[in-house]
Amino acid sequence: QPRAPAPRPDPPPDPPPDPPPDPRSDQRPGLRTAARSAPTVSVRCFGGFRLELAGQTVDLTPVRARARSALRLLGTHAGQVVHKEVLIEALWPGLPVAAATRNLQVTVSALRGLLEPSSERGKAQLLIRSGDAYGIALPEGSFSDTATFTAAVSRWKQTHRTGTSAERADTLRAVLAAYPAPLLPEEGPADWAVNARERFQREVIGAARTLAMVELDQGNLPEAVTTAEYCLSLDPHDDEAWRVLIRAYTGGGALAKAIEVRRRYAEMLASLGLPEL
Repeated sequence: QPRAPAPRPDPPPDPPPDPPPDPRSDQRPGLRTAARSAPTVSVRCFGGFRLELAGQTVDLTPVRARARSALRLLGTHAGQVVHKEVLIEALWPGLPVAAATRNLQVTVSALRGLLEPSSERGKAQLLIRSGDAYGIALPEGSFSDTATFTAAVSRWKQTHRTGTSAERADTLRAVLAAYPAPLLPEEGPADWAVNARERFQREVIGAARTLAMVELDQGNLPEAVTTAEYCLSLDPHDDEAWRVLIRAYTGGGALAKAIEVRRRYAEMLASLGLPEL
């Protein structure tokens, strides 16, 4: 059956603005360049934490659970430094500052013993200190999945206004490809992990919504359907993704599918106490 031309959707919305920088966490080139003689580092946080040094997975069981959480928190900012106040607030909330600071120092010492057991005092190359902040260095050739994702989001936002439709679609696909699963499921409902998890997921939802609209606009109906469904799997209340799904099925002549999606959409709206639009 010939494919009917898809109705042109409204122009994609502007991507969400970059959040204001947290003065307690910042990117410093030294974290990537200062440790050239250190082993390469691979930090993965999406779908579960995994740290490799020179291609070998680091066994985290020798350190305490709180130290593992500290390493995971630093891992989400690999290549950056995180101020000690952020670490204390996340890991020892409510504890007096002096006691929490001692805990942080002990924790950092334990992690350095795990990562760099032969390093001399004050000469750590991987878990480094910069003023009142700590960070995991990324020597040349290293990898961080959260850094890769953040760079993909940045490229998407740069091409949103000046790039071609094809370029925008490519950058959006790169964002989705860089997000295989939610962040650090092993940290469960810890506030700092939930906040970080939701921050990354909001970016993914925005990219999926926009890509679905771009695919629809280009007449790539199967791709529009797949991307819109993915967006709805992350946020079942995303109104624009529902509309793209309906338009894609209608434009492709799959009227039964379109009717089914309209029913699902109406049920979603009813669950929120809203009439069908």
